[in-house]
Amino acid sequence: MNSRFPRLAAWLAYAQRLRSSPLFRGGAFSLLIQVQALPLQFLVAVVLARHLGPVGFGIYSFVGAAIGLVQVMPLSGLDQVVLRYTAQYCATSDWARLRGLWRLAWRASLVYAVPTAALALAFGLFGGAHGHGAISPPAIAASALLLLLLPTSTFYAAALRGVHPGVLSQVPGSVLRPWLFALFLAAALLLRPALLGPQAVLLLQGAAVAVVLLVTRNWLRRHRPPEVAQAPAQHDTAAWLRAVVPFALMGGLMLINVQADLLLLGVLGGARDAGIYRVAVQAASLVVLPLNAANLFIAKHVVTLHTHGDHRKLQRLLRLSARSTLLVAALVALAIAVGARWLIIPVLGAAYAGAYAPMLVLCAAQLINVGFGSVGLVLNMTGGEGAAARAAGVAAALNIALNLLLIPRWGSLGAATATLLTMILWNGLMYLQVRRRLGVGTSIV
Repeated sequence: MNSRFPRLAAWLAYAQRLRSSPLFRGGAFSLLIQVQALPLQFLVAVVLARHLGPVGFGIYSFVGAAIGLVQVMPLSGLDQVVLRYTAQYCATSDWARLRGLWRLAWRASLVYAVPTAALALAFGLFGGAHGHGAISPPAIAASALLLLLLPTSTFYAAALRGVHPGVLSQVPGSVLRPWLFALFLAAALLLRPALLGPQAVLLLQGAAVAVVLLVTRNWLRRHRPPEVAQAPAQHDTAAWLRAVVPFALMGGLMLINVQADLLLLGVLGGARDAGIYRVAVQAASLVVLPLNAANLFIAKHVVTLHTHGDHRKLQRLLRLSARSTLLVAALVALAIAVGARWLIIPVLGAAYAGAYAPMLVLCAAQLINVGFGSVGLVLNMTGGEGAAARAAGVAAALNIALNLLLIPRWGSLGAATATLLTMILWNGLMYLQVRRRLGVGTSIV
């Protein structure tokens, strides 16, 4: 058979090597961690969309996007710097700098969290009972708990990923947090369903984050290298600041690229449009899930291979990751395109029927995103955060301009189209930077 069908034999041999690869096994477990909560998250989204209605769901979604916008610049800088330098210092056994990094990052998370939460609480208390469009002062006040806890939780999660790149580091955020939130939500629906508005849902999210923070902190103390506790703290503050500024800038620009459509739709179109569009965004986000799972698993390996200058293994790692993630993503996109047409109205109600068309456009955008591979991760983990920030800046400017142009004309479909065009430009610019800087490719070819 091998001699009669050489191409089939080659594919079977490649599949066998792929199945026995530690990367494949680790990536498969990582994907399972990401996928295990999908039915639960789908159920939660359906319950919230039906219980809150398009207006309430739009307010909840808008405030959630606003929280991300406020947090993303400092949290992206904190997350990426802690992850990259933790992996680097573990590879070089530089325990003194690792302890100094953790100490400074923990303090920085508190310095940012407290005043940000206080400002949100003050705005919510003194901003009046009603806002404009999707801007709800009571919901913003409820977001203060999340704003207080997320920076420290992000620090602990990034440090755990740096010292333990396996699936364990993904459990708190990808398993514990969604299940806790679902349990809190179910209890609230059973005990006081009439009080469960957007602000109450945000408070339940904050309670879940509080538990995850405590668990992640405990796991980090258990799995950190024992030498860290005895090492004297040594600070390389200048190097960390040089890295954190482009990371923070890039994080803000990336979130603009991801959330500008929902935020501008909430302002220009209102809470109802934002709620309907949120359904399309959540469905399309499933397409990029394989890439996110792969990135969580390969991040430390990218840092280690680049530190040792082994770009041949790095190229194989990136190609294998890109091929496997694109295959899974294409199957997910196909399932959404076929199934969502018949499920939106029976599951969510006729009020959400307008989500299908923008959902298809957003699925295409996410397929393009996956097809380019781990471009952002590679730049961030190999010292190319400045180039990534410039690419994100160009894409963000285009994204805002397209949304302002297309939303008044086409509504949610215009917002989705703006995201599609931005995704092509953004990934293309980053891919060219990876090729130029490292001489490796991140896509399937």
